[in-house]
Amino acid sequence: WRTGNDLKDTWGSISAAGFYGEERDPFVGPGRWNDLDFLMIGRIGWGRKLHAVNLTRAEQRTHFALWCLRGSPLVLAGDLYDRALPGAEAVRLFDAFLREVVEGARVPVIAIAGNHDSADHLGFGSWLFSRGDVHVRGRLEPDVLPITLEDAHGEVTFYPLPYVEPEAARALFAEAPEEALTHRAVVRAMAAAARRHRDDTGVRRAVLVAHGFVRGDELPAESRRSERSLYLGGVGAVPASDLEGFDYVALGHLHRPQSVTRDDRVRYSGSLLKYSFDEVAHSKGVTLVELGPRGERAVRHVPLT
Repeated sequence: WRTGNDLKDTWGSISAAGFYGEERDPFVGPGRWNDLDFLMIGRIGWGRKLHAVNLTRAEQRTHFALWCLRGSPLVLAGDLYDRALPGAEAVRLFDAFLREVVEGARVPVIAIAGNHDSADHLGFGSWLFSRGDVHVRGRLEPDVLPITLEDAHGEVTFYPLPYVEPEAARALFAEAPEEALTHRAVVRAMAAAARRHRDDTGVRRAVLVAHGFVRGDELPAESRRSERSLYLGGVGAVPASDLEGFDYVALGHLHRPQSVTRDDRVRYSGSLLKYSFDEVAHSKGVTLVELGPRGERAVRHVPLT
């Protein structure tokens, strides 16, 4: 629902849209989210009117917290960092981001490790953080550890599958082949375990969160300078058909936002920033997904740049 006038990059315009309208909150849900116009973050406008936003960094962060998702979970499908041992500044920024989103905006966060992350580092303390609204999956666990949240239509169960090097997963396979495991074999096994859990427990609406190179109706588009290949020659690429049985599949790894399947069931949200000159034409943003009572979905790309 459009709930206000066009926003301007002034604090008065942002605060008027973000801090008022609580009377609409009881009516918000899938298919009827508040539409607060576009995010005033980074550079805005178009053509000759393109300019740096006239908001301070604190005002931009507050605007994002006010606007984004208002009670809907934020899913981060990796990478959370650009290296296994991130710098202190990167860790502080991510910590501040989580605090603003979880405490400030009261938005639950579900995050998994990507191929740039250290599984053990991200997995530290995850059992404790999950008691709040920060659910981080770094290591591959022997048991399925779903996360269940609720909306106006009932429960939604998330199955986070962190990226794991195939050989590191060998111990979890009861009958692991003697030859080298592939990324596809690991993802397929984890997705199958999640499907069994869904079937055995009667989960009505399920979302899979994964990190890797997934191929669907068309070959995903990505610059070689933007993201290193997980496997040479496409070995280990995961067909989208291996990820059947879920109402939505949220993917991380590729920087360009794109749907892997024509029905938008399997999708990369892409990176928030442009990391190479090859990405200059990318429309960076977030993917807003609304699930109906029977798992029907409405998927929308919300541009940030």
